[in-house]
Amino acid sequence: MRVQLWHVVVLIIPVVLALLLYVIVRKGVAHGARDASRDRAQRLE
Repeated sequence: MRVQLWHVVVLIIPVVLALLLYVIVRKGVAHGARDASRDRAQRLE
């Protein structure tokens, strides 16, 4: 039983980490693009 649970945990952890990383990267890219456009607008002013 312990071995099965351990295997499940080992399989789930990378999937959860990958999903978190994917979400963080998407949000980071979106925020980065917005911030960059804001910075450019401020510099032009």
